[in-house]
Amino acid sequence: MKTTGLIFCFVLFSIMASSQDTIVSVYGYVSDAETGEVLSGTQIVSGNTGILSNDYGFYSLQLKKGNIKLEFHYLGYQTIIREISVSADTRLDVKMTSGVEIEEVSISGEKKQQNLLEEYKLGEYRIHAKKLERLPFFVGEADIMKSLQLLPGISVADEGSSNVIIRGGSSDQNLLLLDEVPVYNQNHAFGLVSVFNNDAIKGANIYKGGISSKYGGRLSGVSSIWMKEGNLIKHRQSLTLSTVAGSVLLEGPLKKGKSSYMISGRRSFLDLLYSGMMLLTNTQGTIPGFSFYDVNAKLNFVLNEKNHLFWSLYTGRDKFFMKNKSNGEKYNLSFGWGNVTSSLRLNSILSEKLFSNLTLYYSFLDNNQKNTIQTLDYNSVNTLSSKTNEFGARITFDYNINPNHKLQFGLNTSYQHFNPVVMKWDDPSQNQTTSGNKFRLFSFSPYFEDRIILGSFTIIPGLRASYFNNNESAHFRLEPRLNMTLQPDSANTFMAGFTVMNQPVFQLYNSVYGWPIDFWLPYWANLKPSRSWQVSAGWKRKLFAGSTITLEGFYKKMNDLLYVDQPVENLVNGDNNYQLTITSGHSYGIEMLYQFDYSKLNGWLSYTYSRSLRSFESDPNHESFPFRYDRPHYLNLVLNYNLKKSKEISRYFSGNLNFRSGIPYFLSTQFIPGNAPPLLNNSQNLEYFPLTANTRIKNYFRLDISYSAKKKIGNGSRTWNFSILNLTNTKNPYMIYRDNNDGKLKQLVLFPIMPAISYKRSF
Repeated sequence: MKTTGLIFCFVLFSIMASSQDTIVSVYGYVSDAETGEVLSGTQIVSGNTGILSNDYGFYSLQLKKGNIKLEFHYLGYQTIIREISVSADTRLDVKMTSGVEIEEVSISGEKKQQNLLEEYKLGEYRIHAKKLERLPFFVGEADIMKSLQLLPGISVADEGSSNVIIRGGSSDQNLLLLDEVPVYNQNHAFGLVSVFNNDAIKGANIYKGGISSKYGGRLSGVSSIWMKEGNLIKHRQSLTLSTVAGSVLLEGPLKKGKSSYMISGRRSFLDLLYSGMMLLTNTQGTIPGFSFYDVNAKLNFVLNEKNHLFWSLYTGRDKFFMKNKSNGEKYNLSFGWGNVTSSLRLNSILSEKLFSNLTLYYSFLDNNQKNTIQTLDYNSVNTLSSKTNEFGARITFDYNINPNHKLQFGLNTSYQHFNPVVMKWDDPSQNQTTSGNKFRLFSFSPYFEDRIILGSFTIIPGLRASYFNNNESAHFRLEPRLNMTLQPDSANTFMAGFTVMNQPVFQLYNSVYGWPIDFWLPYWANLKPSRSWQVSAGWKRKLFAGSTITLEGFYKKMNDLLYVDQPVENLVNGDNNYQLTITSGHSYGIEMLYQFDYSKLNGWLSYTYSRSLRSFESDPNHESFPFRYDRPHYLNLVLNYNLKKSKEISRYFSGNLNFRSGIPYFLSTQFIPGNAPPLLNNSQNLEYFPLTANTRIKNYFRLDISYSAKKKIGNGSRTWNFSILNLTNTKNPYMIYRDNNDGKLKQLVLFPIMPAISYKRSF
């Protein structure tokens, strides 16, 4: 309670100290002139004073009365200059037109730069979805999660996966948000593509160090994905066909300038083609396949000049199936997963200095496995499922006290319900449903963050107070945050940060059957919420126009980590003898990012040296062992060459080169009965693995190239993209298994050399 009182006193003092008779506020929204969508991260500069518009396109700049000159800069848009005379608070909404790309502009310690990738504060990056058309597509799909994996300090869980591994953590330690709603599974088709359809996405921000106090609930990082808001000016449509899926986008005004809609749908079609061929040929035997779909929708209402209301929805599902038909008997096996997210968001300008965002949201994840046996005289259906629900609300405030002082504060709260195992049997001998333990979690987290500029020095202290309650025990944790930036000249920037995080939920994998079904659970029994602290420091230097180099180092310590080495069914079904294995861990590393823009050639080169280690807390010696995602070295080279660019035609050649050290791996020491993972002819036994990794998989290398061509046609455009995945045909193992027939170790390779094509028609 003392801490809460201090926070309120601090806020009150800041507000009282902000009134100055000679200072006025110029404020408003920055948006796209062609679509009406807001532009977050726009630079607004007046002399040596400047800010960035927030995530919702709002800005507020405090200036002296008189004649002022304002410049609005945004990557890929024409610079807007406004000269006005102000004697009182003035609202100025600005609409920007796409066109000339800008050079780097320095604004009070914050920078933007011209490139495919935008780098903000320490450990913070932004990628625009429309720029992904210039990069190689993964199996014909532009994928924002695959692009995030090309950044320093960020890796991939497994070959082909869409999971993001940040600075040696695990995938569940990354908070993944879609329009501010947590997403619990980002994979389509086992990670072949992510659930984020690029046609419906505006962009993504990722944070791996110096994380703002408004984010919490995870240990390692944050990935925030934003949907398009819908065109407020005119109706637009697009159709996209790729190697694995087709998608359609519809957007436009419901009432011009006042309300808009956006809806996008995508579905894979390989299963339809394959199953159709099998049916036409009346093929007997096993028919395998997989399918996925997703739908994004959004409504945007300008209620009045001070209030905007948004409603967004995402739903998607994956299904893997194996159908066997012979002699009138049918055996069907299927499993899959699906997400639903929805949010209602209200943006309000409360005053010329104060902006608020209120969000109410819902997130749902379910996994299911179904076995059906049908004969002339017998019919059996068995299902296994798990469900995760989350209801939440958050309110945030941005208070622009003066050009050198900005305060952010707010509150997050959520209620989560977990039902990890529900089993149903329906056959002639029984018809019953069995449910395992159910879990609940309530979270409540107020926070504040203060941004103070003192000449060339910027300091951002923050504090988040987190309260967790699972109906059995409650925990209250303080999470101090601190970011500092020193910019002694226009070429050099020095950065440092300290972050404390807590995580009350865990992701568990069902390893007993080998199927990729995962569970989410809160802390329970003698387990406590995981906690971490991280310190990081960096240096950024502008070498010449369009070229920068950034070096960052970090050290992260983690405690109370759950280490699962037994079948999770024992755990969720109330086995009192189940012993939780708790570990602590630490990771450290050095990251380098070199961005360049040489006229027609741009891109980046990143290199990371990183270690991720764990130790059992029950071990008195605390002997460390490499964690599953311990990759000492990984290097990424992203190149984009502009072959031709004009008002009518643009052509690009692109390439990605990826090298990663092999991850620690578990080789079996015993066998247990079970069903093997899909695609493997290994149905008699499953391997039993040791407690810690006993080998390391071989190093990973992949080279992808692509050619894209965009041309204006009539009132729209058409875009072709031709990609070759794994040009060198390197045999990168997805997994290693022991063949039951000969006992030899073999590797499963998911992606040999693979061409892909994508066609998009916009009108």
